[in-house]
Amino acid sequence: MSSVRVTEALSVPLSKLRILPQALRSVDVTSLDYQKLRDNIQSLGLLHGISVTRGVDKDTGEEVFNIVDGAHRYTAAKELGITEVPITVFTGDDVERLIAQMSGNLQVVATKPVEYTKQLLKILATKHNWGQSDLAAHINQTTGWIQERLNLLKLTEPIQKMVDSGELNLSKAFLLAGLPSDVQGEMLDDAKTLGSAEFQAKVSAKRAQLRKDAATGKTSTNEFVHKPFLRKMSDIKAEVDD
Repeated sequence: MSSVRVTEALSVPLSKLRILPQALRSVDVTSLDYQKLRDNIQSLGLLHGISVTRGVDKDTGEEVFNIVDGAHRYTAAKELGITEVPITVFTGDDVERLIAQMSGNLQVVATKPVEYTKQLLKILATKHNWGQSDLAAHINQTTGWIQERLNLLKLTEPIQKMVDSGELNLSKAFLLAGLPSDVQGEMLDDAKTLGSAEFQAKVSAKRAQLRKDAATGKTSTNEFVHKPFLRKMSDIKAEVDD
């Protein structure tokens, strides 16, 4: 068992932090994920501290803190001009530090997509004066992204569970959410087995068929449904007289 352990949590100048050359992964400041993280920190501040081990600057001999977990947060904070950040100091040698780096990534449990969507809905229900654009601005997303997420709640409950379990990927879930609930089940096997492009084409064809059926008074099961329409009063009187 690793002997890595937390020794203390404190706040230090950002200038004392270092990203080591052997970091688990480099920071791509051009990536969309990084830009969203930076914008989120700019809006809400640094919500999670940066995990570090103590070290010594080889040029100055001063104490520094080597980043174990949080290189992206550090880079974003530096870009935003944040001068002091919260840190958690670990003890351990180089091997234990690398183990802690890997564990830091493994210990991030992503919120399940439908659960996340339900939280968005709670925010909108609480903030009565907020629209989707307001919510999007506060969490640094687009209104299109918000709408896609909210559409997940149009899925039937069994399909929602499949999305949260990872059995059905989000891109196909978004496509299914645009179909009536009875058709979603009908298309589910295709969603699981077809490639994304092929499935998207099949969903588009299904939507076209549904629009055509609606225009001719048919349902998705090809059952005829009578469509009410207006008739001239003179025609109705003539029928009554007859």
